[in-house]
Amino acid sequence: INGSININSVTNAAFSNSGTLTLAGSISAAPAANPATFTNNANATFNLSGDIDNDVTLTFSATGNTVNYTSNGGAEIEDPIANTYYNLIVGGASNRSLRDNIILDGNLTVQNTARFNTNGLDISIAGNWTNSSTDANPFVEGTRTVTFNGTSDQTISAVLAAGETFYNLVVNKPSGDLLLATSPSTDMSIANAGTMTFTSGVVTTTSTESLTFNSTSLVAGGTSTSYVDGPVRKFGSAAFT
Repeated sequence: INGSININSVTNAAFSNSGTLTLAGSISAAPAANPATFTNNANATFNLSGDIDNDVTLTFSATGNTVNYTSNGGAEIEDPIANTYYNLIVGGASNRSLRDNIILDGNLTVQNTARFNTNGLDISIAGNWTNSSTDANPFVEGTRTVTFNGTSDQTISAVLAAGETFYNLVVNKPSGDLLLATSPSTDMSIANAGTMTFTSGVVTTTSTESLTFNSTSLVAGGTSTSYVDGPVRKFGSAAFT
């Protein structure tokens, strides 16, 4: 659709996508007296360049569905029912910020030259974390928390030489490991004053895909079933346990 969708006079309008829908503009609706809903169904792909009005109720949680933000400007990540996405892509040259905490039942991808900003909010993710954006600061972690809680192996991948930096990171995996990608080779670090919490699950590192704790970063938790299997680096002389 090379334009926008405007819902002005239809009461309880309900739209859904079961294939691939590309919208070059936005979706807007009349005030709450005429509520509208949009559902991205299982395995469907919704490519959105613009924004969606707050009077449109969104469902983005169906298994295998993907929402792909493709704009070339600044905007927010929409807030669907239960704050839940399945697969989320932030692409184009966009600068997208969270509007609320989000739950990802699938994968997160930040690509092209996009920037993804936590905006002071938290993320939980059950799938893979792929950051292939070549922006100078493609993931703005702020001082918030990312929780990896999938039931199978999850992989963190980033193309920048510095790898991926998190502020607070929680490993709470009932099963499966948290892995650092080997192609591209990905390092991970915990920012100064941030904390990595080991609740359940193993983080696997190697001599070429390492975990680094910066000088004032901390560690919490850790048991015989939740730990780092592989090399760890620590900068500075401050204790971090």
